[in-house]
Amino acid sequence: MQAITSQPLVSVIVRTKDRAESLRHCIDSIAKQTYRPIEIVVINDGGKSVLNLIEQLPTNLTTKLIELEKNIGRTAAANMGLEHATGDFLCFLDDDDYWLPHHLQTLALPLSESAANNQESPLGVVYSSTKAVKVDNDGEEHLLSIFETPFDPLHLVRNNFIPIMSALFLRRWIDEGVRFDSQFDLFEDWDFWLQIQQKCQFKHIPEISAIYRLHEGASGVHDHTLANAAALSLYHKWLPTLSTTEIALLIQQANTDTEEQIHSIQEENQKQLNNIGEQHAHALTVIQQKDQNIAHLESLYNNAINTINTKDDNIDHLDNLYQHAINTIKEKDDNIEHLDNLYQHAIKVIEQKDIDIDRISRDVDAVTLDRARCQDIIEAQKVTLQDLNNQVENLNSTLSHKEQELAYLKSTFTWRLHSKIKSLKN
Repeated sequence: MQAITSQPLVSVIVRTKDRAESLRHCIDSIAKQTYRPIEIVVINDGGKSVLNLIEQLPTNLTTKLIELEKNIGRTAAANMGLEHATGDFLCFLDDDDYWLPHHLQTLALPLSESAANNQESPLGVVYSSTKAVKVDNDGEEHLLSIFETPFDPLHLVRNNFIPIMSALFLRRWIDEGVRFDSQFDLFEDWDFWLQIQQKCQFKHIPEISAIYRLHEGASGVHDHTLANAAALSLYHKWLPTLSTTEIALLIQQANTDTEEQIHSIQEENQKQLNNIGEQHAHALTVIQQKDQNIAHLESLYNNAINTINTKDDNIDHLDNLYQHAINTIKEKDDNIEHLDNLYQHAIKVIEQKDIDIDRISRDVDAVTLDRARCQDIIEAQKVTLQDLNNQVENLNSTLSHKEQELAYLKSTFTWRLHSKIKSLKN
């Protein structure tokens, strides 16, 4: 969509107080409008300064910042904005709301065409459809409703269906003395439209281009006691201006609307009842299926418990077998260690016997040698034979004794074992 050029100046009046972040979002939506030229008039109604934010706006936007030391209220702030606005077309966008980029372009075109035709009953207000959203604590928007009512003068007397941010109107009505009524600080925009309605035609553009954001406790409109009191005051002001016929039509419209609302509610209730019935039947089916699933799961659970119990018994049995095996192995290890000790002792005994046998063998060899020498001496010296015979006898006796010891050793288990070990080694 191409931006409109060489068109009337649009003054956007922004009322704000201590909502810098939402004001930033609001003014950003103005800066993104495809329509030019635009003048932004910011009325800071006693809040913290927003000068830094305004100074950051694009240079192709004319801006006016009026910062009030004290709060003067919504109605007075709106009238102050009207006094400072210089555009041929005027509109309002409070700091918590915003527009889609095509909003001003969509509304300015039919208003410009009507002004150029110089009609006796000119088109003086154009308004778009508006989406009302609820803003949660996380800043997420949730759709509440859509304002999309075609214009009807009597309907406007009954209730306000034109959110203030959705409309663009001629400066002419301000020059002719239309202002926000100071007795209303709630529904002041409703009274404002009723004043302008006396002077011109209204046109609805059935396209959503404005977003009305609602926060909990953000406006007295949502306090039913205050809202009812404000609406009653407004009716006291405007009902006397209606003819008997207009009042009768107003009542008839109200009755018709009420009947239509009742019928719509009944249809919606029936749909809800049908839906509840379907959901109930579906819920019963689901419950039955769940019951079957629960029974099946219980059966599986019981089987699992039995299996676990059997496994536990098997585990206990295996554990007992394992402990028995461990004890058996320990016992075997003890026996092996004992046998090893006996074996080591036997080896030491055998080694000692081998030493003794070697010693005896050497002794035997020495005795044999001595005997041979003695025989030689006997042969050589007959003279000393008797002495030698005595020695021989002694030696024979010793030799006999040693031979007995040797025979005894050879008859022992150790000797036999040693002999077998030697044969194995050979």
